[in-house]
Amino acid sequence: MKKNLCFIIIGLLIALPVSSVCSYSISSTAGKSGLAFLKVGIGARNLAMGDVGVATADDATAVYYNPALLPLVSHRGLFFSYYNYILDVNQQYVGGNFAWLGENYFGFGLNLFTVPNIEKRNAPTKDPIFEFDSHDFSFGLSWGRRFSSKLTMGIGFKMVYEKIDIDDLTGYAFDVGASYGILPSLRLASSYKNFGPKVKFISDKFDLPSELRFGLAYYPQKEILSGKWIASVDLSKKIDSDLTEQLGFEYSYRNVFYPRLGYAFGYSDKGFSVGFGIKYRLYSFDYAYIPYSSDLGNSHHLTVGISL
Repeated sequence: MKKNLCFIIIGLLIALPVSSVCSYSISSTAGKSGLAFLKVGIGARNLAMGDVGVATADDATAVYYNPALLPLVSHRGLFFSYYNYILDVNQQYVGGNFAWLGENYFGFGLNLFTVPNIEKRNAPTKDPIFEFDSHDFSFGLSWGRRFSSKLTMGIGFKMVYEKIDIDDLTGYAFDVGASYGILPSLRLASSYKNFGPKVKFISDKFDLPSELRFGLAYYPQKEILSGKWIASVDLSKKIDSDLTEQLGFEYSYRNVFYPRLGYAFGYSDKGFSVGFGIKYRLYSFDYAYIPYSSDLGNSHHLTVGISL
């Protein structure tokens, strides 16, 4: 029975995204939301696995993907991520998680997103009048708690700020999430992120880039080649795009070396992702590589963490 269940779960993880492999369309609501940097994933582990995370984020990146996972993180920790996103666009992220006041679990995340050297023109001239940068910033706090042996839930709040040239905006957003252990080896989770009031930039108002995610993660108990592995799939629906799917795999060799592989379905310019992680005592290092099919180039993500 367990063997048959294993094959059924693996089949679902693989089959759910297949419908999107050969179909891509631009949503009629594309570009309707602001603060697009909030849609960019964090953590080299998650990104190497196709940007899954709503059911698998096992560190402070749960603040971004699903605050309900904070009670499931096995240790307190801090991490720093650097993401060479596309072209000269960069992201820096600092996060951490801790337990406080009994069975309450908290996390924080500070996100800085920079687009440099934007050229300003008033007419189609050869040389720009000058160049300026765009800066996006968010700071979030999240809380999670275990409500039963199988159910955990969490909420999050974040302040957001954006400055382009001399104009700026401020706003705030909320996250909620839940996670349920169907079996010791199977977890179902969901989150609703970045919802809140519209933000105003100069004279225009924009929706926040809210996103609804569902995830299924499979953690087989039996070791393979002295290690364990994880398979996970996320289904994501953003306010300004059609349904996308993320499929990710991770193998753990003696809890030291972690090769990873992922695929993102429903995107026009990206698909495969790959990476690895290394853990030594209290320290961890993770790397993710994501190639793009367009002229945007390839992206590299580095994450360094420490367990406290």
